Amino acid sequence: MSRRLLAFLLSELDTIRLICQNPACNGIAEFATTKLALGNHQCRFCGFSFMPPTGTMTPLDVLGKAILAVQGIKDRVEVELIIPDKAP
Repeated sequence: MSRRLLAFLLSELDTIRLICQNPACNGIAEFATTKLALGNHQCRFCGFSFMPPTGTMTPLDVLGKAILAVQGIKDRVEVELIIPDKAP
């Protein structure tokens, strides 16, 4: 049995999509990966905060900085993300 996979290199990732989990909103906003680590992580439609109430570095800041750091060493290593297609 063969499996279909969606694979892409982290260096190819240009845009991150954030989906608001406020049940009254469910807004979707896209950010360039270069902008993700710049803070102001709240829904641009309803103002719902995407961050936990404590801590100085938010998970989205960490993700943004990590993506940029790995993209910066693509001449040494590439990270490939694999998403299996679970359709029958």
